[in-house]
Amino acid sequence: MVDTAATKRAGGEKVFRAGGGNCVTGCVQTRATGGNTAIIANAELRLPSPILASRMRLGLFVDVGQVWERGEEIITISDVKVTPGAGVRFTTPLGPVRIDVAYNGYATERGPLLYQTSDTASTITQIRPSYPPVRAAKTFWQKIVLQFAVGQAF
Repeated sequence: MVDTAATKRAGGEKVFRAGGGNCVTGCVQTRATGGNTAIIANAELRLPSPILASRMRLGLFVDVGQVWERGEEIITISDVKVTPGAGVRFTTPLGPVRIDVAYNGYATERGPLLYQTSDTASTITQIRPSYPPVRAAKTFWQKIVLQFAVGQAF
C-alpha cells in the first residue's frame, strides 16, 4: 500500500511517501522526504494463536519499498529497503487491532537539519548542514519500530 500524502507539488503531481504501519512498517514516515515514484511490496503470514485462538492471531511479515524522484536518479536493487517483523492481531468489538514490531537495520539517512516555526511559516532555518552526526550509530533497540493500528494491514 502506498501512502499518498494530500501534499501536491506545484505542477499538481502527488508526492509519494513510504513508511508507517500500512506501508513499509520498519521505516518511519517523514513529511520532509518523498518522491514522484514508489515501489512497495508487502507479504504477511497469519497464524492462529495457541491461546485465545478465537480472538487473537499472530502475524509474520516482510515489507519492501523505496521512494525516489523519477528522472533525477537511478534506483538500484540495493536502494530498496526490506523490513521484517512480527505482530499480534486482536478481534475487538470495534474491529481488528494490531501491534507490530519491525526491524529496520538501515543507518539513518543523513541530510541537513532544518527548522520551520509553523506549517504556515515561509522561513526555514538550517540548524546543521549534516545530521545525524557521522558517528551516530543506532543501537539494537533504536532499530526496532513498534506500530499500533486499528484495522487490517492490507
